[in-house]
Amino acid sequence: AGEGGAGGDEAGSSEPALRHSTSRHRDSSKFEGDEYYKLCIPLPGVSTLVHEQPASMISEKQYTFKSSGHDVDVEWPSPVDETRAHARFVRSRSELQVFAPLAAE
Repeated sequence: AGEGGAGGDEAGSSEPALRHSTSRHRDSSKFEGDEYYKLCIPLPGVSTLVHEQPASMISEKQYTFKSSGHDVDVEWPSPVDETRAHARFVRSRSELQVFAPLAAE
């Protein structure tokens, strides 16, 4: 319950930040109370991904994102359910956010 997790929380950091949470937040209501990871990937200078045609892949073990000038590979601390994961680009923050519920044990 609550947020915690791996680094990148400092203001202005350009490193991906991985947080572990429960779905009490509006942006992850699809997970119906299940725990999930929220991965925030800063993309400085990017205002849209429409023309970028990035490569984005999620598996139960990792998330990979590649576009011009950005190459990110992040391993999940524990397996996730990739069939329910989703991502969105937040233009106001120039940030890609990936939500991935933890896999059932």
